[in-house]
Amino acid sequence: MKSVLITACGPTLEPELVEQVKGTLPLIAVSDTIRLFPWADEMLAIDRGWWERRSANANVEASSARRWAGVKACQYYGDRFRLNRFVKSPMPTSGHGALMLAYSLGYRRMLLAGFTMGGNNGSDHFFKDTKFGNSFPHWVKRMRLLHEVYTRKGVEIVNCTPYSALDFIPFVPIKEAVSGYRT
Repeated sequence: MKSVLITACGPTLEPELVEQVKGTLPLIAVSDTIRLFPWADEMLAIDRGWWERRSANANVEASSARRWAGVKACQYYGDRFRLNRFVKSPMPTSGHGALMLAYSLGYRRMLLAGFTMGGNNGSDHFFKDTKFGNSFPHWVKRMRLLHEVYTRKGVEIVNCTPYSALDFIPFVPIKEAVSGYRT
């Protein structure tokens, strides 16, 4: 089964563990995680605001990752950042979008790292300069729906995020989840 690791910006993201599995399987970096993993294969930030305000700080242009964004971001920044348009049904976060991107790229086993979604006593972001507010219950609900749809399609989603609010997705430590897999 074609597998991928997807990194999100939750406060329980463990960059040192992701670094340890580097080269083991492909990586999709969600928005700011490209700062930590410039070697990612794919990078996705859906909203125009991220490209406007955060892309310079993330040093996106130093990464060789293939870049994906939503329609409006592509309209405004497509040429500058060599963005590929990723159009799917509305999604609340780039994390949700990353799962949809992975599916569209043919991945059927998705390992999630940094998908805390409010499950860490309210701390909301790996990079302390970002705050999400209290959108987590909505995001978790939407992730549950996405998980149900993909499970029916035979996709395996593995939660490698400690203390995640996504308690309906089985937790497996990242090293165990990638054990035996090689690109």
